Amino acid sequence: MKIDTESASIFSRSASISQPASGLLSEHIDQQLKQRTVAESGASHSTDHQNRTLEEALFDTRSSFKVYTSKVSMHLPNTWRKKLFLQLDDLLDCDEWDELDSLPLQHTFATFIRMMLLLKPGVGPGIGVDRGHIVATWSNSPDTLLIECMEGDKLRWYLRRMQGDSMEKAGGTTTIKRLGEILAPFHPDVWLSRA
Repeated sequence: MKIDTESASIFSRSASISQPASGLLSEHIDQQLKQRTVAESGASHSTDHQNRTLEEALFDTRSSFKVYTSKVSMHLPNTWRKKLFLQLDDLLDCDEWDELDSLPLQHTFATFIRMMLLLKPGVGPGIGVDRGHIVATWSNSPDTLLIECMEGDKLRWYLRRMQGDSMEKAGGTTTIKRLGEILAPFHPDVWLSRA
């Protein structure tokens, strides 16, 4: 698994993710992103991927992620979008990519963007790829939060949180809409809104 661990403040406001995303804007964003994901999911499979070099495949993947992000950029802080594009350039660099690793899939990137739009964390994650899935990581040593983004707004999460003298570990699967509720007992601000 390849992970870019550099993170930066991305949203101008610190969000409390214990509250589920709601309101007309969130519903509108949800609907737009789902429509775009469905419309574009077939497009990425229509080209002949077997004849592409690794460099071409990485370029195409990086470009499609940037185009997808640009389509919802009005909902993203400009500094975060620029930071994400730099992370994608590093993550999908041909000189650093292991040919045995699976390329990240468009629908998992769509889930990642939707998660970020709904959570609006004050600190951006490091990003990586595992088995074609985008992985977002936040770390505030020794506390760690890892979220694997899958198709259809599904997430697999794992966390490690120091509570007093003992280390608590938890993990599971959920959806984007329930993530805030699931993480709330662990006080996720330790990862998502560090000053």
